Amino acid sequence: MSPLFGNREPREAELAAAKSEADRLAALTPAQLAVEVMPAFGPDGPKASQRYGINVFQVGMALMKNTPRGNSEMRELLQPIREALQVLEHAELITRNSGEDATWYKATRLGETALAERSVQTYVDQRA
Repeated sequence: MSPLFGNREPREAELAAAKSEADRLAALTPAQLAVEVMPAFGPDGPKASQRYGINVFQVGMALMKNTPRGNSEMRELLQPIREALQVLEHAELITRNSGEDATWYKATRLGETALAERSVQTYVDQRA
């Protein structure tokens, strides 16, 4: 007989997978995480504002896109994501634009090239 509100096992498995992925990402160095973050600025990343780009939360959503229940894990990833974005800025792969109430990031032409050539790691390593 099934429980009144459905089977909780799939939901619990999704939550465990999200937690595991968030823990893995949080354990990476800023440079390692930067390499995983950069694809968020590519064609398969979140829809970016032409004028502004994407924000930290959108980057986190892109990182956790394969874990549908990963939104609750985002809070612990925000600071590591900010550090990874700083690494990408120093590598000249993204630019930061701050407004009155938000900060947005966009890939530079070099960043777009690095994504297309799959050479993000090389640029990050050169700036490390």
